[in-house]
Amino acid sequence: SNEIAVLETGGGGLHVVSKVSSGGTLPVSLTVHGDLLFVLNAGGSGNIAGFTGAARGSLLPLPGSLKPLSGPAVGPAEGAFSPDGETLVVTEKSTQKIDTYDVEGHGRVSGPKVQNSAGQTPYGFAFSRQGELVVSEATQSSLSSYRLVHDGDLRLISGQVPDHQSSACWVAITGDGKFAYTANAAAHNVSGYRLGPGGTLTLFGDGGITGTGVMKPLDMTTDRNSDFLYVLDAGGNSIMAYRINGGNGSLS
Repeated sequence: SNEIAVLETGGGGLHVVSKVSSGGTLPVSLTVHGDLLFVLNAGGSGNIAGFTGAARGSLLPLPGSLKPLSGPAVGPAEGAFSPDGETLVVTEKSTQKIDTYDVEGHGRVSGPKVQNSAGQTPYGFAFSRQGELVVSEATQSSLSSYRLVHDGDLRLISGQVPDHQSSACWVAITGDGKFAYTANAAAHNVSGYRLGPGGTLTLFGDGGITGTGVMKPLDMTTDRNSDFLYVLDAGGNSIMAYRINGGNGSLS
C-alpha cells in the first residue's frame, strides 16, 4: 500500500493507530533516531523520505527530506541512522554502492554521497556501539567493516572477510561491540565474527558457523542486553531464538 503504519503496544498485543504515505513506492526499511523517522523506498527510482513525530507515534512529512538514491534500479536493501543520528546510510545491491546522507538539526538532510562497496551486493548492515559500520555482501557471502569519518566518508577497516557459506544478507552486533553475526539465507545458518577494538573482523573458528536449525534466515536483532539473538526464519514462518555465550560469542 506504500504506507508506513504506526502500531501501539498494550492490551495484550499490537494495534494500528495511524498510517501515512511513505513518500514513494515499496517501502522496505525504516530507521528512527529521537523524533525523526526515515523510510527507504525501493520502488520506481528509489528514494528516502523523512518524518517527524516518531517519539509520539504521530508521523508528519519532513519538508525537503525527500532525496534520491544514486540512480534508478539500484536495488536498495537497508537504510539506518548512525548511532549519533548525524548520518543516514543506505546499501544498494545492484550497483555495489553505499550511500551516505548528512542529517543536520531538525532533520535537514543533504546527499547522497555515493561510495563503492568493498564487496559485491552490499545488503544488510549494523553499527557497533563504537560507531563502526559492518556490512554484509551477499555475492561473496562476506562481511566488511568501515569507519564513518568526516562528511559521511567511509574508511575501510576489514574488506570482504568471507564466512565460506552462501548469501550473507543481514547483520546484528552485540551491545558490547565484541561480536557480529550474519544470516546466510541460502546456507540455512548463522555465522559469527569477532569485532576487534578497531573494528577489525575475524571469523569464528570451525568455519564461523554458530547458529543452525534455521531454514531461511533473514533479518536479525539482539535483545537489549545482548543475551539473545533473534532470527527471522522465512522458511519456517517463525522466529528462532539463540542464547549468546558472552565468553566466545557462540550461539545455542
